[in-house]
Amino acid sequence: MSAIALILTSLVLNFSFSFSVKYYGTKTLYEESFTNEEWKEVLKSKLDHPKTCHPIYLSAIFRHGTRSPSTSATKKTEGFISRIKSYYNKIGRDNAQGHAEKLLNWSNRFSNVKDSMSLAEKGREEMRDLASRFAKRIEPYINPTALRMAFTSSNKSRSIQSAESFRESFLSYYSIKDEIPVQLSDIRLRFFSDCPKLRNTIEKNKNALKEYYSFPETFAAQEVIKKINMALNIPADLGIQKNELKSVFSFCGCENAVFGHSKICDLIEEHRTVFEYLSDLKAYWRNMYGYKLTSKVSCTLLKDIFEDMLLVQRDHERGIENFEQLHFQFGHAETLMPIIAALGLFRDSTPLRADEFKKNIDRKLRVSKIAPFSTNLAFVLYHCKDENKEDYKLQLLFKERPIPFPACESEILCDLEKVLKYYHWIMNECHRNSMCEILRDEL
Repeated sequence: MSAIALILTSLVLNFSFSFSVKYYGTKTLYEESFTNEEWKEVLKSKLDHPKTCHPIYLSAIFRHGTRSPSTSATKKTEGFISRIKSYYNKIGRDNAQGHAEKLLNWSNRFSNVKDSMSLAEKGREEMRDLASRFAKRIEPYINPTALRMAFTSSNKSRSIQSAESFRESFLSYYSIKDEIPVQLSDIRLRFFSDCPKLRNTIEKNKNALKEYYSFPETFAAQEVIKKINMALNIPADLGIQKNELKSVFSFCGCENAVFGHSKICDLIEEHRTVFEYLSDLKAYWRNMYGYKLTSKVSCTLLKDIFEDMLLVQRDHERGIENFEQLHFQFGHAETLMPIIAALGLFRDSTPLRADEFKKNIDRKLRVSKIAPFSTNLAFVLYHCKDENKEDYKLQLLFKERPIPFPACESEILCDLEKVLKYYHWIMNECHRNSMCEILRDEL
């Protein structure tokens, strides 16, 4: 086995599930989605490549940083806690023990946040740190005085603020004084929000998401509900309800990410893998592999990225040096997850089913690791030249670490031509209008 293959094998093994980190689905803190060894590797901030190859272009997509919880998650969580407090106020607060006693003193630390789902200071910090690492990563290959770059964001404030925090830190690293505006493009980075067929046939269709909606009825979920209410020593009708599981999990994840600790997370910690599976079912069927359209709709952004690569290659071959070198883009979990699925990453051999929690305990698709806050995917184009030939290769970085393209399996770099051939449907069959149009017989 080659040295590169050994490195990649190690990466895959290190990516496996670990109980030592705090996983809360899409509300997982970025650094807590790594094992300790993985995080040490990220902090090295180096590009891995053969000496005969030189990076000439990088296009990266980031999910926004850590944010506050949604209004819906907040209301359901407050309702749950309120019932606990009311019950013990009625029978006597001295009767509350363990988690119940702790939750009697719980208050919503997001109550002063004006806008739900707004970027937290922790999210800004994540973006500043990411920018510094990316700047350090490319430093050996660029001339800071002639750096050509672009920043693009969706129209959502949390993404714009993430882009601005990243830009500020990145430019500061190189002492660049130029004002580079953040361009806004929902068409590019919120491709999922303006697709009627996706919205009507999948996102708002409970039957299409039946595996997700039926999971709270399964034995695994019902046992968790029973055990949580027993731990609180509270009547079942006043305890956590099946329609509150996702919201409570989401709220606790935000609370943990923003403040570093959550009493609500403490309550569900023993059962976290069950909550995780609920989150993964939603992502699988709504945003990733459940239906072809869920991932196919991302082809517009991927096609733009691949076409940008081809333009850079063309200009580089012609000796034109004023091409864009860097493009940093800021979107959402719903931006990254369909792209990851379209690329064929972290795909399990069988679909995730509501009644197969135990069977899928070692699944590849784990949203806590795939789509935490600030998750990112970067495409790095290399010009490679030795005595015999000259070509262009592509490297994929997932959460700042190299991951092989399915087209090249164990190779750390993949021929650009080979990647484009493997994803030929993105280049040749990406027709958004027909893809998103609702036909009469589908109404």
